[in-house]
Amino acid sequence: SVVCLVLLLVLSSFSVVCLVLLLVLSSFSVAYLVLLLVLSSISVVCLVLLLVLSSFSVVCLVLLLVLSSFSVVCLVLLLVLSSFSVVCLVLLLVLSSFSVVCPVLLLVLSSFSVVCLVLLL
Repeated sequence: SVVCLVLLLVLSSFSVVCLVLLLVLSSFSVAYLVLLLVLSSISVVCLVLLLVLSSFSVVCLVLLLVLSSFSVVCLVLLLVLSSFSVVCLVLLLVLSSFSVVCPVLLLVLSSFSVVCLVLLL
C-alpha cells in the first residue's frame, strides 16, 4: 500500500510536470502566433508600399513621356523659327542690296537729267 502511494505521488508529480511543460509550450505557441501575425502585417504594409511606389513610378513615366513630347514640340518650333529667321535675313540682304542699287540708279538718272539739261541749253 505504501508502494502504491509512492507510485501515485510519483505519477501525480510527473503529471504536474507534464502540465507545466504543456503550459510553457502553449505560451511559446501563442508567442509564435503573435510573431507570425506581426510579420504578416509588416508584409501587408510592405506590399501596400510597393503598390504605392509602383503607381508613383507609372505617374513619373507618364510625366516623362509628356515632357519629352513637349521637348520635341519645342525643338520643332525652334527649327521653324530658325528657318523663318534665315528667310528674314535673306529678305534683309535683298532689301539692303536694293537700297544700294536705288541711290546708284538715282545718281545715274540725275546725271542723265543733267546731261539732258546741258544738251537742251
